[in-house]
Amino acid sequence: MSALTVLQSMANFASIERTKKEAHIVAVPLPFKGHLVPLLEIVDRLSREGISISVILTSDMHSFATSYGELSHDCSTGLPIRLISLTDWDLAPGDHYDDGAGLDALQLRLDGLTAKIEDVLQKIQKEASSPQITCLLSDMGFYGAQELAEKFSINLVRYWHQSAASLCYYSCVAQGLQIPTDEHTIINCIPGAPPHTLSSVPTNLRPEIVGEIFFSSFLKPYKDVDNRVPIFLNTVEPMEPEALKALRAQGWNILCVGPLLHSMYSMRSTSLCSPLKDRLGSHECLSWLDLKAEGSVLYVCFGTLFHLQKKEFEEVALGIEESNLSFLWSLHSDHVPGDCRSFLEGFIQRTKLRGLVLPWVPQLDVLSHRSVGGFLSHCGWNSTLESIYCGVPMIGRPVGADQPLNLLCLCETWKMCLRLDGEIDKEKVKNTITDLFARNELKDSADRLRDVIGEWCEKGYNTVSFEVLVRLIKDSESPK
Repeated sequence: MSALTVLQSMANFASIERTKKEAHIVAVPLPFKGHLVPLLEIVDRLSREGISISVILTSDMHSFATSYGELSHDCSTGLPIRLISLTDWDLAPGDHYDDGAGLDALQLRLDGLTAKIEDVLQKIQKEASSPQITCLLSDMGFYGAQELAEKFSINLVRYWHQSAASLCYYSCVAQGLQIPTDEHTIINCIPGAPPHTLSSVPTNLRPEIVGEIFFSSFLKPYKDVDNRVPIFLNTVEPMEPEALKALRAQGWNILCVGPLLHSMYSMRSTSLCSPLKDRLGSHECLSWLDLKAEGSVLYVCFGTLFHLQKKEFEEVALGIEESNLSFLWSLHSDHVPGDCRSFLEGFIQRTKLRGLVLPWVPQLDVLSHRSVGGFLSHCGWNSTLESIYCGVPMIGRPVGADQPLNLLCLCETWKMCLRLDGEIDKEKVKNTITDLFARNELKDSADRLRDVIGEWCEKGYNTVSFEVLVRLIKDSESPK
């Protein structure tokens, strides 16, 4: 992926000479990294198509996006991407989303986003030397997008950062499907999802977990299907044919542009400028992995949003320790339970000869490294796609949102993953890790799915869908 060249001030952006007729897209992700990463991939590609782009972000996501693209202007082959920060709107430090109270509070804050974004759109439209906005590229979860597109008479395009199966699930519930409240009833009416029980339902669809306020607001974008509005999915057609067919039958205007990978960190990319290659090539985890045998290392990461609770954190760590395998754990200090600091220090000291714990690693490069033989993951969709893309079998420990559904598909449909759900102890963790590295059929399934994605990309099917997106954005006369 080419550099994301960031213009952080309105003055810099306004100094670039453009005409009013140029395509200008404003992108609006929800303020979470899992939503932002695929969007940054989309807008980077769009910038190389000669499209002016502004991305509206909360201040913490602005910092992440700037870091994501910290390259010089000389490395970019596209137009600059302007990041606009909502400096007076942010999620408070310490916000948590693993209970109903926290999510209800979050939803009340998200409800105020529409007015904030409207103010930004008005300011952009008034800028004399900035091209007029021709399209709004909105996160599917931002339900104020339709209202804003109509108010400003601009095209609306949506993107979906999760699987087709999860979108199908949300759509079914929004249309009135009642989810059983017990663990014994089999749910077998969701296209793309194997038969399952309550524990595999996305937690966003369980009001007893997320709270009634969040649950009711969450469903709003999925209730009214407008087939004039295209939705670009970060998935691959042959991975999820049943769910995609069902969505289209319901009237969704679906196009697949996946896999949208964090490719700027891929050492296989030939388009990167040398400073980035040097920075990544010297990352200590890659040098450490070079010393390990092929397929011998367990990679561990539980994402950026949800936290493991104290007991499960300790049991996971002890199980990893007792497995006696080499491991690399991407673990930011914010994700360590407060009363586990001394425990973690002892764990690191005891395992230092065969383990490495770091606050951040270039995940796609780690997963594509020859020494990595398994991935212990929360099963977020971005991580799931990256593991599939690299042919790495997984152990799934879902925490929330769509992750239980992703685990279901990984285990039952794609057959490249082992479950680590429910109550766990160190013995269960150790045995599951040992089982993962002993079962060749999991690696075989992962390799087959990797080849399916590879063929899809090599034949350019995802590129065709992306070209449709480019045409929609450039055609300012399209139906609104």
